[in-house]
Amino acid sequence: MSCVVRTTHGKHYIVMKGSPEAVGSLCTSLPTDYAQKSEKQASKGFRVIALAVRELRDDEVRIIKDLKRSDVEFDLTFVGLAVYVSPLKKDAQETITNLEGGSHRCVIITGDSVQTAISVGKDVNMLKSATQLIASHCDEKKQGDLLCESAQGYNGSMNNIV
Repeated sequence: MSCVVRTTHGKHYIVMKGSPEAVGSLCTSLPTDYAQKSEKQASKGFRVIALAVRELRDDEVRIIKDLKRSDVEFDLTFVGLAVYVSPLKKDAQETITNLEGGSHRCVIITGDSVQTAISVGKDVNMLKSATQLIASHCDEKKQGDLLCESAQGYNGSMNNIV
């Protein structure tokens, strides 16, 4: 998600937040350990949001209402990662156990990273040895691919999902 902001000094910026993968792909440069750090935090169950910014040119500002996101979301400067915890409700594990005991099939559907979803799944005891992890990754330039792997063998790297 991005928005255009104007400072009190009259400068205009595009400010963006989103997944580390999405934001990182639009930045001019990233720290060498960018992917490893964001994946490490997500695998601990933290939510990770990347932040980036770019000052808009005068010609962009004049026609901003006519521009599409893709017209301004490029050459961003990486600002940092916002890492925060979103704790599960105290009764989450008990609720999942009760539902599964009642012959309900429980699944996790989330917009969070795969690493965060796995961490949450472990916290509520949903990941068993026969658990199948299904993740989809959408790229605006091509169709989304359906990617699958057993959660038991997952080690936290997106490279292991084939």
